[in-house]
Amino acid sequence: MAKLGRHESMLSGRWLETDEGPTPEDDCKRIAALTRNHLKASGTDLSRWSTLYRDPDDGRLWELTFANSDLPGGGPPTLRVLAPEDAAARFGHKNLGANRS
Repeated sequence: MAKLGRHESMLSGRWLETDEGPTPEDDCKRIAALTRNHLKASGTDLSRWSTLYRDPDDGRLWELTFANSDLPGGGPPTLRVLAPEDAAARFGHKNLGANRS
């Protein structure tokens, strides 16, 4: 699993249609590996469809969302950087400075 590079600010997963049904492509697999093995969960929003993570390497905050609520499991995942003030507003946390670990 490749860690998140400083140049990255969003990963958008897609499902590929196969004979067996929707299959996660590489960014879906990378997002799953990052949220399971590297990023540190910091909370969920009230809808429980968004999760806030912190990258322990650089302190950046990342939001995991599922934009297609009509699909099973909410559809493919998206992982994007959030500014600390946006994270505080969305997740109700205070003191979400970008360099905290």
